[in-house]
Amino acid sequence: ELQNNIAAMTLFPNPSQGKTTLGYVLKKNNTVSVEVLNITGQRVALFLDQENKQAGKQSTNLPADLAPGVYFIRLTAGEAVEVQKLVVTN
Repeated sequence: ELQNNIAAMTLFPNPSQGKTTLGYVLKKNNTVSVEVLNITGQRVALFLDQENKQAGKQSTNLPADLAPGVYFIRLTAGEAVEVQKLVVTN
């Protein structure tokens, strides 16, 4: 079950050969952070850092320079946190 403020989160395409779009829906206005974590949980990239976002559909493009491997995309909106796995191929 998704937490209080995040109504939906999608990664497309997944697996990805480069550019990936993160889509999400906020139930209310909030500050949002998006991090990319490697398989051991270390942060390898920060895309949004406490940016103010409006309620409703949002999207952001993740950069295409991630090395092939498995990553976790962590979306934080206020107190809500959602994590999804992203696979990057050659």
